[in-house]
Amino acid sequence: NADIVLDKDILNGLDDFTVTTWIKTSNTGNQAILSGASSSHDNEVLMWFANSKTFRPYVKNRAENITIKDIADNKWPHLVWTREDLTNCIYVDGIKQGCVDISSSAGKISI
Repeated sequence: NADIVLDKDILNGLDDFTVTTWIKTSNTGNQAILSGASSSHDNEVLMWFANSKTFRPYVKNRAENITIKDIADNKWPHLVWTREDLTNCIYVDGIKQGCVDISSSAGKISI
């Protein structure tokens, strides 16, 4: 397990964004890949996996579930999270797993 601290300004002020990463995990439980908080929201931006088959993107403390291919295979899947307006999508190894609209999450990220 390793942590990387990113500058808060990487996502701060963005309306739309794309996060891309590779992870190697055998964890079937919950795990966070990217987290950003503000004074008003603990989960201003959170790339959260409720389990190895459920991506739960948080934006402005709101979230919805997307069922995905199991990522707990101890390999290196390529994960991409995109946000455009209210629509959040997840891709695993280049294949779209699904999209959800997160109500009341419009507007710029404030971290």
